[in-house]
Amino acid sequence: MDQLESGSLRSMPSPPPAAEVNYPAACIDGRWISESQNHVFEHRNPCRWDELFGLVPIAGPEIVDSAVVAARQAQRAWARQPLEHRLELVKKWAGLLKEREESLATTAAREVAKPLKQMRNEMAFLRQALQVIVECCAAEPPSRVYTRKGDVSAFARRCPLGVVAIITPWNNPAFLPAAKTAAAIALGNAVVLKPSLECPKTTMALQESLLEAGIPPELVSVVFGDGTTAQHIIGHPDVAAVTLTGSVRTGRHAAGRCGSLLKPIQAELGGNNVALVTQACDWDKVAHEVAHHAFDYAGQACTATRRIVIVDNNGDGFAEKLKAATRALIVGDPLAEATDLGPVISQGQQRRIQTMIADAKTSGARIFTADLSPELDERGCWLAPRIVQGLDATHPLVQEETFAPVVIVQSAPDLDHAFRLCNNVSQGLVGSIYCNDAAVRRKFRDAIETGVVRLNLPTRGIHLDAPFGGWKDSSLGIPEHGIWDLDFYTRWQAVYEKETAM
Repeated sequence: MDQLESGSLRSMPSPPPAAEVNYPAACIDGRWISESQNHVFEHRNPCRWDELFGLVPIAGPEIVDSAVVAARQAQRAWARQPLEHRLELVKKWAGLLKEREESLATTAAREVAKPLKQMRNEMAFLRQALQVIVECCAAEPPSRVYTRKGDVSAFARRCPLGVVAIITPWNNPAFLPAAKTAAAIALGNAVVLKPSLECPKTTMALQESLLEAGIPPELVSVVFGDGTTAQHIIGHPDVAAVTLTGSVRTGRHAAGRCGSLLKPIQAELGGNNVALVTQACDWDKVAHEVAHHAFDYAGQACTATRRIVIVDNNGDGFAEKLKAATRALIVGDPLAEATDLGPVISQGQQRRIQTMIADAKTSGARIFTADLSPELDERGCWLAPRIVQGLDATHPLVQEETFAPVVIVQSAPDLDHAFRLCNNVSQGLVGSIYCNDAAVRRKFRDAIETGVVRLNLPTRGIHLDAPFGGWKDSSLGIPEHGIWDLDFYTRWQAVYEKETAM
């Protein structure tokens, strides 16, 4: 499995300088524990890459084993607790998180450079997610009779899976780990969480709030680590299922491992999302909306707009309006109230995108680059928003999810050609169309090969009681959220009972 995090690993032949923060390797049985070993992750500030936040240990197999064993032992007793009791504790956790929204948002904004106003939105989204989880669990009967024949009745009941491995990225540092954990434990499971190495403080704050809510400390273990750590967790015989958010490559490795072990997997693997812009819409309004949903948080969202297909001879008219809207975006300090996008997550990501842009220029692309403020520290991982036109549909910059402030503009002479361009990538998470003709919107809905379809809406934005999952290479397994969480985190058991005495 490839490493899920984008920072830097190094061997540490001698103890780190005293000024550096040393994070724990894991939280097991409610206690944060350290690990004495050579491999650490250098947790750096994306706004100024030479600033070292601290060192995060890479947990080894022994820590993974301890975390899984603790979770497995706690899960048996937890599953016997009434659903109402489990939901009350999840609601108590949700209340604590609500009280700490601003603190968590600020911590995460500093760690992963997600603008503060967008982190606040993430915390509000998490609040809604926990409410939906509680409502869905309470509304769905845990068992149902499906047949009676004579004195024999049969019913089906939902049973928890056991220990669920949760592997999450850095771009939603609070929402993804907390929402997945809440769904898993509400339904009677235990959790081993491997969060991204880029957000240790946020993860620790989430775990502390969970423990304060009275959720059994052994039930949810946190393990910091890289791809090798994830392999150990996935391969552990007491881990019953895996849910992860990551790259397509990560998903393929995890799916192969889970398949060989016959373990269920739920994987959300990103999207090369498209917005189709027709003549039958207000280009000024659409350009403003698309600019935000392509470039906010430096394009580091799985639902961000990556490609724009314009039904027009060359697309230049809309592209000019998009450039004007892009110039109005504010690039700067993630902790500033007005900031729309900060730096990308790491120096490695910055260099990767710069290389791809240089290659696109060599291939004849026309590239608009927004201005960056001279006040931005040159040591940071800043990337100016870019609008790219004139590339062949097979170019890597068109075909690959960049996860950066880069949007591709393509033009099509008619709708049929536009539909082909929309579907001409391997991923299929979100497809959006802007068109005031209802008949055209219906055609798009039926033609687009994505798990989420947005009509006269941007690619970003979902309802938490609707299924979230992509088609093609974007997802694997049962969708996330709402009643679909129940389908992933539980399994059905058929029970037959003879009612007369033997």
